[in-house]
Formats: sequence, C-alpha cells, structure tokens
Amino acid sequence: MGFGGGAFGTGSYTYSVIDDETIKLNQQKGVIYANSTISDIQNGTTQNGAISGTITYSEPATGKYYKKFLAVLSNFQNQNQNSNFLSNSGTSGIGEAPQLSSTYAEYDNGASVFTNYWNFAGTTLPSGWTQSNGGVASWSVNNGLTVSKPSSGYQNVYYTTQQTLSSTGIVFDLYGSYSTSSLNTGFGMPYLNGVNQGNSAWISYDGSSGKFTNHVFNGGTGNDVDTPITFSTAKQVWTFYSIGSGIVLLNNYGNATTNNNEFSTLTAYMGVNQNANATATMFVQWWRTRAVPPNGVMPSVSFGSFTSSSGASITIPSGIDYYMPITITNSQSSATPSPFQQMIQININNYSDYMYFDGNIANFEFFTSTGTIIPAWIESNNNGTLTIWVKLSSGIGANSSITIYLGVAITVYQYSINYPVPFTTEANIIYNSGINASTTLSTLTISLTALQQATGTIIVEGY
Repeated sequence: MGFGGGAFGTGSYTYSVIDDETIKLNQQKGVIYANSTISDIQNGTTQNGAISGTITYSEPATGKYYKKFLAVLSNFQNQNQNSNFLSNSGTSGIGEAPQLSSTYAEYDNGASVFTNYWNFAGTTLPSGWTQSNGGVASWSVNNGLTVSKPSSGYQNVYYTTQQTLSSTGIVFDLYGSYSTSSLNTGFGMPYLNGVNQGNSAWISYDGSSGKFTNHVFNGGTGNDVDTPITFSTAKQVWTFYSIGSGIVLLNNYGNATTNNNEFSTLTAYMGVNQNANATATMFVQWWRTRAVPPNGVMPSVSFGSFTSSSGASITIPSGIDYYMPITITNSQSSATPSPFQQMIQININNYSDYMYFDGNIANFEFFTSTGTIIPAWIESNNNGTLTIWVKLSSGIGANSSITIYLGVAITVYQYSINYPVPFTTEANIIYNSGINASTTLSTLTISLTALQQATGTIIVEGY
C-alpha cells in the first residue's frame, strides 16, 4: 500500500491475504505481513487533506480470495492548529517558558501565573529592574539577561523592590548559567556594590570541592555550605527560600542545601553581581517569585483517567473532548497561601493517545469543575516529562485536597483511501464461497481520531 503526497512517499506494496487474519503494514520493508506490526512510518506528517493509496492484490497460498478490504488507522496525529491551546493571554489555554517556542516568548504567560515574573524579552531591562556599575557597563538584554566581567570595578543588575525570604515571604526561582567557575558573587540576593553591602545570599563556587555553594554574607563575614552539585555550565533552575531555619538553596527542585550560619531569614534585592576580578559570564533566561509552600513542602499530585467529555457531570470548557481529574493534596497542618503556585509533573508518554506537546502546539489545558480555565505555565519538557505550574486562586486548606481537571482536544478528520480491484474480469478470481468478484472501483471513507504524532498502525483486513 503506498501513500501519495505528503511525507509518506509514493508507490505500492504487494501483500497476501491469509484467510481472515489481520494484516498489518510494515512500510519500512514495503510489504504487508500477516500478523506483523508496523515498524515505523518515518517523518510522516499528514496534512489536513486526504491520504490516498493503492492496494495491489496477490494470490494467497490458501487459494482463498477476498473482494473487500477494510483499513483501520489508529494513533495518528496531525498538525491541526485548532487544537492548540498555547496562549500568552493568561485567561485561556496554557502558556510556556519563553525558550520553548520557535519565536521567543510567543506563548509566555508567566506574568499571569507567578507573583512576579520576567523573561528579559527584547533588548531592554524589564520594568522594575535597574543596573549600576563601577564605570564600564558589562550587561545586556537580548531575550535573556547577560552579565559579564566588567573591564574594571563592578556590575550590578537587580530588581529595585526588596523581597523577603521567610515562611510568610516569597520563594524565588531563576533559570540561568555560569560560563566558568570564576565567580565573585553571582545570582541570588547578592552583595551589590554601593547598593546592598549587608546581609545577602547567592550561588557561589567552592574551588576545593568543585561544587556549587549556598553562600551567605552578613556584611562582615561570609559562609559557604557546599551543595551536592558539581559545577556545570548548563542552564539550571535555582531556588531560594526560607521557612525560618536558614536560607535554603535548591537545584532543579532537589538537592536542598540550608545555610543557617549567619541568619534565618533575609530581606534584600534579587539580582546579579559580577566584578572585574572574576571571569564568569552569567546568563538568566527567566526570573520569578511565587508563594511559599506550607513548611516548604509542595502538595502532592495524583492523576485519574481520561474520560469522554460527553455526558460529564462537571462543566467542560469549549473544545475539550476528554478530561482527567487531578487531585492535589496538602498534607501539612497549615494551608497554602492564596493564590498558590502548584507544580505538576506529568509524563505525556503515558498518555500518548490523548496528550501532545512540542513547544509550538499543546492540545491541553487545566480547568475547574465549573469550567473556569486555570492559568498554567509549562516550564520544561524532559523527554516527555513536563514540569507545569498552575495558579490555584483559592489555595489548599490544611490537611485537605482539591481536584482540578486536565482537558484535551482530539480532532476527528476524514481520510479517503481508494481501493481499485486489481483484476479486470470476474474470471480472474474464484471465491471459495462462490461469490463473484466485483470489477468496479470502490472508495472507503474512514474516520480517523487524530492527534499529533507521525506514526501509527494500519490494519488491512480482507473478507
């Protein structure tokens, strides 16, 4: 069976029908084998038109022949933009981190999800940020913030409203990197020449261990606590918070390192500092603040199963075909703040029949039982595991759970497949049943439930 047009290639493939057994196409080998499974349809992206193909009939070993063929296609996906919920509106659909889309920040709705959020889009500092230097500026903004070694003196880039790390304050996260381990201060709430030379905290480096450190400074002396993380130039998510027992530094939401040697909470400016006596160039993709989880513990998440939206007992937003309940449980003795930013990590490979995401298309969004869209932001995609943040307007009570919903759109398309009977006269075919063969062309239109992948299974049955 060959496919004309599109990316599937052209041609026809010979196969034999064996009794009433299911035949599956192996396009890679160009032959349909009885009871075999598809190996791959490589780089096959269907368009919004028809897929056409030709069946070439050959004599089966059993001497039985068939005059009708039924093709069933499953698990195919298309490039339908109508099922794309990516949006930067913050009130509909779902957003994503600025670097995930082909156009920088095209679908970035982070400002609608987090307490404060900056993606450093464009070429100027965002509102509320400023810089100061010791004479020669060494910073730039170009879809991200870069602070490099100044030729002399120092370079500060910071947010001009002080923030507080405490159990009732904020958490702040940044996604950034260091070019070398030659640091002076760095990311965090750092020492800022001429601005903040007192209590401060930042990500530093221990040359003897080769580890990143959680460094605090009290205006006179500093103290480092090594993290478990060996120095790397890769971009990483760094998190600072405090619940009153010291300054906690997380790396990619794990490897918690607490420094309580100087102070237990901190009020200071968030930003970046570099000096002429160090060589590292620092890059920040995005920076944000969010609510502190109760006792520093993020509520747990569990997933239900996808169910058809038809006949649902809850209000389903327009365009949603299937939905799945998600239970979020706060096991702590205190409630979350309201609003609250909740992390959800989901492996879409486990839901490949329903979910699709590639940075430019996402066929899902989150909503409440009343059909209200929940602002959500996709942070990353790690081999199919998505890290997503949702903004819960009412938070979660102490020792209690709430249920939200993940809805998906699965669009149904009509694909036409033409089957020319491969014999010109009835005498060419003898059926064991005694039924004469038809010599006319027939067209079978099948309904294909379509998502967004370029592989699938084609089953051809003869009868």
